[in-house]
Amino acid sequence: MNSAKLIFPLLLISALCLSFFSCSKDNPVIPSDDNSLDSSRFRWKSYNIDGAGYYEGVWAKDTDNIYALNSGGFLIHLQNNTAKLIEFTDFKGSHLVSYNTNTAYILGTTRNVDSSLCRILKWNGSEFRDVPIGNNKYMYPEAGFAFSSNLIWLNNDKTQLCKFEDNNLTVYNLILPNDTNCSVQKIFFDSIAQKPRAILLTNTIVSPLDIDRLYFVYDFDGTSWNKVNEFRTPINDPNTDYVETRYINGYFFTKKRAELSIYNNGSFVPFLKSNGFIFGGGLDGYSRTNIMTAGFQPGSEYGNEYFLFHWNGKKWSKEFKAYSISDGTTYMINENFYIIVDNIGVLDRTKFTIGVKK
Repeated sequence: MNSAKLIFPLLLISALCLSFFSCSKDNPVIPSDDNSLDSSRFRWKSYNIDGAGYYEGVWAKDTDNIYALNSGGFLIHLQNNTAKLIEFTDFKGSHLVSYNTNTAYILGTTRNVDSSLCRILKWNGSEFRDVPIGNNKYMYPEAGFAFSSNLIWLNNDKTQLCKFEDNNLTVYNLILPNDTNCSVQKIFFDSIAQKPRAILLTNTIVSPLDIDRLYFVYDFDGTSWNKVNEFRTPINDPNTDYVETRYINGYFFTKKRAELSIYNNGSFVPFLKSNGFIFGGGLDGYSRTNIMTAGFQPGSEYGNEYFLFHWNGKKWSKEFKAYSISDGTTYMINENFYIIVDNIGVLDRTKFTIGVKK
């Protein structure tokens, strides 16, 4: 089956700048107390994109050839300071995953069909085309992760994990504490454990009596997914107000207002503190010495000021001045290339911010 598509040549509302420009082992790492920040290490440009937001994956072939999948199941192509909307007439994408600059997949189903077989489109060098799926299932892919050019993991209905390898789909069931309130949060390769892992949130809908979020950790042993650990994070921490979970290239973190902790051997240990700013949304990184996050500096003469901040293993730098990224996503493309998508949906526009190391 081939997915017919319609290409609309211009969706770009405004380019805030039309070329890159310059802007001024698991032990805790605590920056110095002087709250000083380096100047920007990256060159940045931004786009405001009209239409449906809440993007479900970004793939960059290079710094000026970027694809993103929006909540409508359509592609946005950013190139030469313009954006094109690519609409598939009979296919609705739910997630875009990539392995490298040459290999990417769009997971989804047939558009306007309530109960549909899984469909997977793969980049063939010039466009995304359907690939055959052996042992196919009726499912709606929620998310996915590419482990190689021919192996991707995806989760179905939030609690089943499916392996797509050599054009065959294999379904694995997780042992769950309940059937209605669980959701797979992430599938990734754990750089510490050196194996595929999945994180399951067991209380997606919290009750008034819940004081913690309970997560289960699963490992894949080659034949099945097995629960190997669990951990809790407070829903409302009196010392930090809010705790979030984040994943940095295989590492699993909790993020508080001004502190990161790293997961290792069943528990979290303090890892990194900010310097005079509060962590916002959209945190990702290439390694523990290359982290990008949104955040804000409280109490400045202009009120709360929002920026992107970068950690290089020794010091934080103040990067691009941004909107409040409360529901954003940071995509680490490689060690020198980041894309930040602000999914807050203000005025039905989404801001793409692209940073390349100087």
